[in-house]
Amino acid sequence: MKALSIAVALVVALSSQKYAPLPSELVDAKTVYLVNKNSDLKNWDRLYRDLAKWGRFTIVKSKEEADITLTVSMTSEGGGAAATTVAGIMVAVPLARWTVFMDITQTKSRETLWSDAVTYSSGATGKLVSNLKDRMPKK
Repeated sequence: MKALSIAVALVVALSSQKYAPLPSELVDAKTVYLVNKNSDLKNWDRLYRDLAKWGRFTIVKSKEEADITLTVSMTSEGGGAAATTVAGIMVAVPLARWTVFMDITQTKSRETLWSDAVTYSSGATGKLVSNLKDRMPKK
């Protein structure tokens, strides 16, 4: 009967978790080094501000000081064009869907600990930080 009680308690505890658990190397990390592969500067600055405001990690200036490395990058996909009129002249405007990626690796091993992606917007990196924050256990 005791084993059944423990099993039920475990199932209830696990089912109440909203997200899959994060790797301990990420949860236990204290320092982060930031890398901007090709994100625009407004999103880059927002990422820095949002991470600093959160206060979960200390942002460091060198990889050697960092437990984890957070890399932000952007890519585009798609194609085609939309027609529009500019000053009475019909022009084709190229269409592309931009995606912003955030990859977190353990600095020493370079093992990927977390990846996320959102559609580009002026708040894309803020959304990426928010997604991580939501999943991170409270300390």
